[in-house]
Amino acid sequence: MTDKRCKVWFYIDQEMEELVPVFRELFAAPELRHDYENVWEWSEGYSGLYQARINISRDHGGSWVEDDEPLPLYNIRPIMFMFFQETLSLEVYKEVAHAISGKLNVTTYWGYITIRGDDSYEDEILGSYPQ
Repeated sequence: MTDKRCKVWFYIDQEMEELVPVFRELFAAPELRHDYENVWEWSEGYSGLYQARINISRDHGGSWVEDDEPLPLYNIRPIMFMFFQETLSLEVYKEVAHAISGKLNVTTYWGYITIRGDDSYEDEILGSYPQ
């Protein structure tokens, strides 16, 4: 069984927890909460702007780097943004990608993620900001 859905993703050398206030403001999500476990960290909450629950997550690989050691760029894992409601159009994801790119000054990508039954996945990039 496979599951194909829209998402936005980007790379940034910054802790996700530090980005929560930015996401709260950007998506009108004052109750956005951050949490983590041994492999994933995430922020979830309700976006008043989009009238939908959002999930922003990153696989941190199960290992932490000391605070005074910067992550090499090739070790930075993507931050993924997804809505829990799959009925939102690809145009909404493009709007989210544009907003994140402008606010954080990063290249953002939007497209599809296909998750297979064995938990492997494949990204299909449809576009990016800046273009």
